[in-house]
Amino acid sequence: MQSKEAEFDADAIAYDILLRLTMDTQERDLFVEEYTYLAPMMYMDFFSLYYYTDYILYGTVYNSRTHPVPQERKDALFSIVDGDIYQLDTDEGNYE
Repeated sequence: MQSKEAEFDADAIAYDILLRLTMDTQERDLFVEEYTYLAPMMYMDFFSLYYYTDYILYGTVYNSRTHPVPQERKDALFSIVDGDIYQLDTDEGNYE
């Protein structure tokens, strides 16, 4: 049986690939927008809205033993982007 931890690990691997691709865009002249690293967050927002709509219309509450809820996944992904190995906190990136 797949666990939530395995899902978090899979998300982390995929997100690492996306972040590295985003960082390498300018060096390799690839066509990836600077804000591409936010795409997975928007995807999780979509599912949050979907589950909320399902709850409002039908009273269904999303619950899975193998998959974390979208907000948990977003929180985990946002903690990854704060890692020192990612150079997104620059004038060209997501500097606040």
